[in-house]
Amino acid sequence: MIRRPPRSTQGVSSAASDVYKRQVSIPASASAHTVATLSTSSYDSYVIDYTVTFDGTSDGNYRRVGQLHASSFYNSNTGNATVVFRDDATDVADTVSGTVSFSATVDPTTNTSILVNALSSVNKITSMKFVTRRWNS
Repeated sequence: MIRRPPRSTQGVSSAASDVYKRQVSIPASASAHTVATLSTSSYDSYVIDYTVTFDGTSDGNYRRVGQLHASSFYNSNTGNATVVFRDDATDVADTVSGTVSFSATVDPTTNTSILVNALSSVNKITSMKFVTRRWNS
């Protein structure tokens, strides 16, 4: 006998949040590199759990693990938009020098996206893997 859920059970999750995974490379550069564009048209709050790695052999290793918090708002009366941003992280390097830091701004061309930027002073190309949770507050 096949058991079916009661008719009142929804077939699709009605959760007010969403989760997705990504992987990007962060070049060693003197300028910031956009690693994520977060749309604010449906969601205004984001938490990004991430790791940044470089696995070398004789040229060292680098690890950074952290969590980015971003929340944005748009004032339709003034046309102003802003983002509140925090990076909680720790990193360690063996032989390799430098670090990776993050910042966030509202996309000035649209006011409907948060641009998450990474600046790497590690003299190697690092890999960033992250999971994003998002919701509307």
